[in-house]
Amino acid sequence: MKTKSGLENEYGQSVSLKSVHLEGKLEGLLLTMLVKQRYLNDSEETIEACYTFPAGWGANLMGFSVELNGKRMQAVALAKKKAEKKYEEAIDSGDTPVMLEKSPLGLYTANLGNLKPGEEAVITIEYAQLLRFEKGRVRITVPTVIGERYGDSIADGHIAPHQTVDTDLLAEYPFTATLDILGQMAHGSIACPSHSVDTEQIEGGTRLRLAKGGMMDRDFIVTIEDVKGESYVSASEDDGAFAVVASFCPKLQEKEPSPFGLKILVDCSGSMQGDSIEQAQEAMHELILRLSERDMVSYSKFGSTVVHTSNQLEKCTPRYIKNVLAKAVHETAADLGGTELNQALSSTFKISFAKAYREGCDILLITDGDVWEIEEVVKQAKISNHRIFAIGVGSAPAESLLKDLAEQTGGACELVTPSESIAEAVLRMTQRIRSARTSSIAIEWGGEVLWQSKLPKQVFSDETIHVHARVKDKPTATPTLKWTVEGVPSQDAATSIDWHTTGALPRMVAGAEISSMSDEKAAEELALKYQLASKYTNLILIHVREEEDKSLGLPKLQKIKKMSAAGWGGLGTVQQPRVMYSISACRVLRTGTDGVAFSASASPAVFRTNRTAAASNVDALASGGMDDYEIPAFLRKQPDSSNSKPAFDDDSFTPEQLLEKFNDMCLITTMFSDITWELTESVSDGFVWKVLCDIAEGKDKIELHWACLIRWLANEVPGIVSLTRHSQRIINAQVASIDAATIQEIEAKFVNAFPGITKSSWGQTSAAEKRSLLSRFKKLMTGG
Repeated sequence: MKTKSGLENEYGQSVSLKSVHLEGKLEGLLLTMLVKQRYLNDSEETIEACYTFPAGWGANLMGFSVELNGKRMQAVALAKKKAEKKYEEAIDSGDTPVMLEKSPLGLYTANLGNLKPGEEAVITIEYAQLLRFEKGRVRITVPTVIGERYGDSIADGHIAPHQTVDTDLLAEYPFTATLDILGQMAHGSIACPSHSVDTEQIEGGTRLRLAKGGMMDRDFIVTIEDVKGESYVSASEDDGAFAVVASFCPKLQEKEPSPFGLKILVDCSGSMQGDSIEQAQEAMHELILRLSERDMVSYSKFGSTVVHTSNQLEKCTPRYIKNVLAKAVHETAADLGGTELNQALSSTFKISFAKAYREGCDILLITDGDVWEIEEVVKQAKISNHRIFAIGVGSAPAESLLKDLAEQTGGACELVTPSESIAEAVLRMTQRIRSARTSSIAIEWGGEVLWQSKLPKQVFSDETIHVHARVKDKPTATPTLKWTVEGVPSQDAATSIDWHTTGALPRMVAGAEISSMSDEKAAEELALKYQLASKYTNLILIHVREEEDKSLGLPKLQKIKKMSAAGWGGLGTVQQPRVMYSISACRVLRTGTDGVAFSASASPAVFRTNRTAAASNVDALASGGMDDYEIPAFLRKQPDSSNSKPAFDDDSFTPEQLLEKFNDMCLITTMFSDITWELTESVSDGFVWKVLCDIAEGKDKIELHWACLIRWLANEVPGIVSLTRHSQRIINAQVASIDAATIQEIEAKFVNAFPGITKSSWGQTSAAEKRSLLSRFKKLMTGG
């Protein structure tokens, strides 16, 4: 017997992700990063590993390759549906497909199919990201973990079931990292507030290396201070045209700081417990020190509900600060339940402020940003006539949400880990908020522009803005950024053009264009042309095995659960080691007002039954009439309870609940007979059983008809939960032995048996027949 090593998940599987290694290089403002994920199947079963992970905000994925059994393969981009079809075909044929998917939220999912026992694979992902000068500093953020997010990841986050992100409090994924900082950046003051690092001088710069390695429970952060902001222009030939990235770092004329018209909104949800809420309070204390009587502010906090200290902005008199604002900050705690950010912003937008009608208003948002409902939040913010200045706190704040909120509204975003100075972040943010508003922002390219990315709504002094473009003719002069402040025009330009020949620049410009396109067909064509992972395309490769080496049967699905973000929800602090304990298969929730709540179990209730006995019970159900059925567990007498439901309760196990249970069971086993027996133990509607068994007409066909019932429910019942990719795969394997006409014939019987079926009801079945069934079951239960 093979001995398992390392972490096991709640299903007893040895987790296949063993480690991650990062190799980065910073030249100018261009960061390129190689991420190497090492997988080892040290179980006794063939598996399919699915791992969802974050990438830097605005990053472009440039390459995806796999090394398996000594063979290295490079992926290609295909249209999403075509790639998914090829992936499934490779699974069925016993080969090993590897596919990378991009979600709308800046997340990626690596799918590694048919990894056989004892096999090792290394997935290498390359991405490029443009960084920014921000008031004399550059901050590198390499996300390694996705914070636990509030809401429904499928309905709100628009990700597929196999891409969902769950947390294992016992998970530990080690990672190592090296980062080479080259050129002028190497002369700045370099620090790594997130990890302990060793530094060494290399040719052309400085190399950082994690001193003792790390764990994937916090972002990898490197800051470079005391660097002078510069403007750059990079260009490259691009299929008869020219791709250009213009990076401007304008210097605005100094003016007297403007007074605040500021609405402060602080996240007090359960996820903010510990480090994050302490950061929020410290930020507020720093802000109070910078207020004057010319300023007007309001203070609000939110969780499941939003609480305002007033319904209008108040003058920052000493009395107001002492009696209202300071008191409210002192009483701020992470005790308001879930993170209903959209509701909180909508309510805060309505706080009265007369000047807002003329020049808009500002919101200072302090949060970890851990919500799935990103698109609706950004949509509402864009039309609010408010600039949002966001300070993201914690060890893994949701960068994609907070940066998008800031960008789309003309505000700014600062991410601050517990190991960084939030006082300095507040100082930079107040400088931005008080700075003069810019208008008439435009760029002169000096030639015909084929496409250009959207310009920002606001220009801040000593801060980089990147503009991507494709121009018809070769640029001979640098483009010029122009803007106006209070009617006075200004401009900024780089001194020269840096020409690239590697092909990376055109792909980065194409990536920016794809993200801005509404024409899905055109976006897909562009992604295929430049071989990019996108909303419309996946990257895929297939390792074709020799016939004698092909995998047999379906792989067991293994969703790689992430580590809990350090200090999240009050679970320890970033500065101290985590306390390791197990809450078996528990899911961390941000609900309730008593802090972080834990549900009883994230996994389905599984009652293991001896297979021989289970098979005989199923046979008995299929072969006899209703009077011959063994009484199922759900009809046996239950303990007396004043709150218990009757043993026979129509629709107490709905069609949707059946599919949800099936999806959960498919995570545990690929044995369809085991799955159907567990479903048999759960169903509590005798009429459903009668229909299923009568249609099957024999013990040899009961599992086939189970598969047809599940398939019919998933395809025909409006609004019902979808089968997961893995569940669909198991159903397809069951119905492969019969033709389409037979399936249609069986499904027609279900249509006749369940008229008016919905996701929450089995339909308009005969009440008289149900009463008859109830009477007969009662006789069986009482021996009458």
